[in-house]
Amino acid sequence: MASRTQIQSMILAAMLIGALHQGAAAQELPPPGFHHLHLNSTDPEAAIAFYIRQFPDSSRTVWGGMPALKAKTNVLILFDKW
Repeated sequence: MASRTQIQSMILAAMLIGALHQGAAAQELPPPGFHHLHLNSTDPEAAIAFYIRQFPDSSRTVWGGMPALKAKTNVLILFDKW
C-alpha cells in the first residue's frame, strides 16, 4: 500500500501533467467562435427592425434565402418564421 507521501506526490504529479496539457492545448487551438445563430420569430422583419434600432452598427441582410441581421463582428443572426 502506498504511503501518504507517495499518494500526495502522485496527486501533485497528475495535477502538474494536467496543467501542462491544458496549457499546450490552449496554445494550439484557436478561440471558439460561430458564424451564425438561429432565432425563431413570428415576425422576422419586425424582429430585425428591433435589433437594428437597439444595435445601430448592425444591418439587415439575407443569407441562404433567410432574413438575417449582420452584426458588426460579422456574425449573422438568422430569423426562422415560427
